[in-house]
Amino acid sequence: MALGLWTSSIGAWAGVRFDVFLGYDGLVPQANWFPVVCEVHNDGPSFQAVVEVSSGQFGAGTRVRWPVELPTGTAKRFAIPVFNLGQWGGWRARLLDEHGRVRAETPNLSVRQLVDPRLPVVAALSRTPVTLPETRLKQSGLTPLVARLQLPLVPDNPLAWMGLDTLYLSSGQALELKVPQVNALLAWLHAGGRLVVSIEQLGHVTGTQWLRALLPCEVTGLEMVTNHQQLHQWLTNSLPAEGRLVASLLCFSATPGSSKGLPSAPLPNPYAKLQPDPAFESAPLQVASVRVADARVLAGSSTRPLMLGARRGRGELIVLLFSPELEPFRSWVHRPWFWARLAQFPVDLFRAEPNASLAQVWNRFSTDGVFGAVLETTQVRKLPIGWLVVLLVGYLMVIGPVDRWWLKKVRREVWTWVTFPAYVVLFSGLIYLIGYKLRAGVTEYNELHVVDLVPTGPQQAEWRGITYATIYSPVNATYRLVSDLPVASLRAEHAGSFASPQNAEPVRVLQRTAGFSAEAFVGVWTSEMVVSHWWHRAEPPLAVRIKPLGDGWEVWVQNLGPQPVTRMKVVLAKAVVDLGDVPAGQERTFRVARGQGTSVWAFVNSKMPALSQKVALRRRAFAMGETPLSLDPVEAVMTASLVGLGQ
Repeated sequence: MALGLWTSSIGAWAGVRFDVFLGYDGLVPQANWFPVVCEVHNDGPSFQAVVEVSSGQFGAGTRVRWPVELPTGTAKRFAIPVFNLGQWGGWRARLLDEHGRVRAETPNLSVRQLVDPRLPVVAALSRTPVTLPETRLKQSGLTPLVARLQLPLVPDNPLAWMGLDTLYLSSGQALELKVPQVNALLAWLHAGGRLVVSIEQLGHVTGTQWLRALLPCEVTGLEMVTNHQQLHQWLTNSLPAEGRLVASLLCFSATPGSSKGLPSAPLPNPYAKLQPDPAFESAPLQVASVRVADARVLAGSSTRPLMLGARRGRGELIVLLFSPELEPFRSWVHRPWFWARLAQFPVDLFRAEPNASLAQVWNRFSTDGVFGAVLETTQVRKLPIGWLVVLLVGYLMVIGPVDRWWLKKVRREVWTWVTFPAYVVLFSGLIYLIGYKLRAGVTEYNELHVVDLVPTGPQQAEWRGITYATIYSPVNATYRLVSDLPVASLRAEHAGSFASPQNAEPVRVLQRTAGFSAEAFVGVWTSEMVVSHWWHRAEPPLAVRIKPLGDGWEVWVQNLGPQPVTRMKVVLAKAVVDLGDVPAGQERTFRVARGQGTSVWAFVNSKMPALSQKVALRRRAFAMGETPLSLDPVEAVMTASLVGLGQ
């Protein structure tokens, strides 16, 4: 069986074999990170190699390089985190030596599916494949699939996990994971991933220290259970309103207040029509006996739980106290529906008549554009489109009727070969002067950090950050950017649906074991934005505790940093509440009443018209004369961070 979608290249250089595995078993998410796993076998002379991965989309985007030493007789495997900027395929991987010569190349790396941002990316580390119900919606990118990962190809870089929404992990496979793979998996989980773990054997848990520490329960044994109809009850329960759709983290609709094509009226729940399977209900099921600690029961009872759920950082851990790879679950007729609901695929995919608007491709701006608009330099002003028309008409009039009339008047028609170049030089100088007045300035670098803090212990937290940086250049120049953080990478700006990469030339990134060094070209009198994703552990700048009260909450905030924290907001019960300021080195306690503040939906949608306008204005080459809507930069950043919750 092939290990995913892979391409192998044996170049003209004898003794070098180069294999490339793209995405999660060939699934590549749009506008997100994914792994490119490379295997290099060198039976020839030793050399210092560099693996280069690039996208073929319009020749721009990001070009990632990974250095590797290849002594004679070695085989090395490594995962490179790559960001997919577009919604079209076309990837290339090359193996270069220290002299820049191509030792091996895979020019046309194909993907199994480019996953639409509205669908979750789901993978499984299991002995048996995970199947899903059939969908009548035949649309590229909207076919629900589950990637089947192989243990050697599991990435060991947290960034390479970020394109994945849900992972199913059997306890038997957890035993085989290596320490770097486990660390990357746990970092992904704490950052917001959804991990589903099944327990098959008691020894799988007792023999895996990291899994035993992660579980929200203590496994005490295994026994056969005949009364497990609660699984069918969980499957057919009503759906939560927000469970009808998976919102994109990187894209928002250009239409204010839209819901990405989903109807406002509730549609029939296809899970409610599933009838019990007598063969499954009457067969005994092997279930783990546990002592529950910090978990809630999802299916079963408090004395005999079948499924448990718990929070881990910003992520969710779901524990199946049975193995879905053993009988009788393996033969359950509703097994595909169980996986579809557990993975949170949009329900509209499985209705008898799917929502037709789900197949529509929506024009979505990227939230990168919001941060770009906040950081945009004020040194660049755009020529109004009306003045451009005046210049064009004036140029055509001068080189045509005016030139002919004047030369005819002075009876020197043959001078046209002199006057025409003079007009070109004159108007070129005029255009340069206008451009100089509108766009010339000095080199400018602006930076904005958006950071998620996940507490991991006393005075320790995981910092998961995104750094947006804009560079304005008065000349054609290449700028070098460096990061020494343990996990970090750089990418070009994502422009949104149907938009080509914003940068004129690829951003060149040399990925290192810790950090990166990169080069970004910026054209004369233009501004470019690059985005860095990074991860590390350090002391948190804030300490926050939220205590529920009868009529609301008590929010305690301690500012541990040297700078005051201003305009602080908190999101509680899907409402945005203003808290105020906390001076440096001090603490404050706030009381928040139920119903206080503005709903997330209202907060996001009230800012959406101004956000959409600012993103559109930034992408235009000329000014159209409209009056920009006022939008506070701080609220713009907050809105872009909450946009997934507000739709």
